[in-house]
Amino acid sequence: MHEILTIQLGQQSNYLATHFWNIQESYFTYSGQDESLVDHDIHFRPGIGADGSDTYTPRTLIYDLKDSFGSLRKINALYEAEEDPASQSLWNGTTVPHKQPPISRTPYQQALDAGVPPPSLTPSAIRYWSDYNHLFYHPRSLIPIAASSATSLQSRLNSFDTWEAGDELFGELDREHDLLDRDLRPFAEECDALQGVQVVAGVDDGWGGFAARYLERVRDEFGKASVWVWGVVDGVETRREKQLQRLVNSAKSMRDITAQASVYVPITNNPSVLPGYVTIEPSSRWYASALQATAFESMTLPARLRGTPETRTTLADMEAAFNNHGNRKVAALGMSVTDPDHLGEYKETGDEDGVDISLLPSSPQGPQRLGSRTHLFGSAEALRGPWKSEEDVVMANSESRDRFQAGPIVHKYQTLQLFPQLSSFPRIFSHATSTSSTAPLAVRTSLSTTSVVSDRIRAMSGTARRLIGLDEREALCNGLEELCDEYMEGWESGSDEDDED
Repeated sequence: MHEILTIQLGQQSNYLATHFWNIQESYFTYSGQDESLVDHDIHFRPGIGADGSDTYTPRTLIYDLKDSFGSLRKINALYEAEEDPASQSLWNGTTVPHKQPPISRTPYQQALDAGVPPPSLTPSAIRYWSDYNHLFYHPRSLIPIAASSATSLQSRLNSFDTWEAGDELFGELDREHDLLDRDLRPFAEECDALQGVQVVAGVDDGWGGFAARYLERVRDEFGKASVWVWGVVDGVETRREKQLQRLVNSAKSMRDITAQASVYVPITNNPSVLPGYVTIEPSSRWYASALQATAFESMTLPARLRGTPETRTTLADMEAAFNNHGNRKVAALGMSVTDPDHLGEYKETGDEDGVDISLLPSSPQGPQRLGSRTHLFGSAEALRGPWKSEEDVVMANSESRDRFQAGPIVHKYQTLQLFPQLSSFPRIFSHATSTSSTAPLAVRTSLSTTSVVSDRIRAMSGTARRLIGLDEREALCNGLEELCDEYMEGWESGSDEDDED
């Protein structure tokens, strides 16, 4: 079935992933409806509920601080807790019960429970990522991290804005529990033919260190399987000291995560440039994560589709396209969004082969220098809607499979499955040609390896070099420079400019 396991690490990632899972749930079809274009078995697992009924829940592990789960509980309409909920949190020491009043469910959640149309959501109505969640999860999927104030674990959680705090937290918890054996292995053993693991993690705070150590264990467990990491970066401006700490955390995450992952995709929640049809409130995680989720969900859609090789693929096949026979693990994510009924007009006025929005975090040294030219090594594109004719897609893909082609590899996957705008999704897209703010959208996404990626890594390395101690400076910066070297193979920065003369 080519299953994909998902691991969610931290609050930023869980806001994004909640949008993702809501969208997956919307693809289900029922008696009397046409078969879904999406193969649900890839991301969902069958099971037996507390009452003996069949269930279908996400193949995911959700890690977060206990107070971040909101009203979401292990006990739900499908499952009873397998054991006392207190024993399921990551702490086995002496506990002293302190009962807190339960967090109330929002009117939106209450409406979903009652099966009536939910009220419209606003940023002020969202307190936690679970406030707009549509799904039931298996109790084993929910892994809250909590600690008594008397433990060393509490000190880690109180200063979780540094990469080292997450590194140490994972080590402490893993020694106590063997997290992969307890959490991940039961889900992996249910898979018939695992195609890979996708990890969504905050990488500019303590969760970056936690993710890096977790991935070492994942790589040991799954060998050469595809492991894609989506590194969520908070691009909202804050005080300078905190911004510099975020940059150092991001640099350490990139160095250590790329040593284990097959693909690393850094994604910002606040792109430096946005087209006029996008409106977000960066201070609202619900808003900002919706933009990230649109690109993330659309880019990975071909790996869970039914159909022909021109519509569906695997994570490994997409890797091969944008890696282009190299070892370029860091890829840039971009997208364009439009009204599918006016896609022809968009292609006439816009850049047919480009994207409007780059989610690659901006450089700490500002935008790319004027006059420089971007060199493309490879790209995988996911097209939702008729962005290209079927003949154009087949022709482009046949060229990308040519073993003797010396230029960039660009592989396209096109499907008629448009992007749904659910009641839980903020209205961040507005097109003058659209007749409805909730109509499905045509989305074009790309994962690409370009010279811009190496420029951003090198700028990050230069800034980090001035911020960290001598004892770790060389190891960190040399590791980042090695990543940059992979983007220079067979190409020098001046070669394209020379061709223009």
